[in-house]
Amino acid sequence: MPVETMSYKTRIVEDELALLLGATGAVLVEGAKACGKTATAMQAAASEALLDVDANIRRMIDVDPGMVLAGDAPRPFAYTHKRPHET
Repeated sequence: MPVETMSYKTRIVEDELALLLGATGAVLVEGAKACGKTATAMQAAASEALLDVDANIRRMIDVDPGMVLAGDAPRPFAYTHKRPHET
């Protein structure tokens, strides 16, 4: 599911991500804020769950976490850690 909101720049890690997605059930992509983690994962995605921007997805987790897993694979889950005082 290619990212359409901005111009995507190919990243070196894409080949490794494809290899790992083919070999495992999940891949954790970590890195500095705004370095392209979500955009890179979206290039390999067949569906998405953007916990950091979709309040409905966050509510679904409270009701039935399995519902969030429903979707074509690979399925990236994007979220942002926030400090306790942030909303």
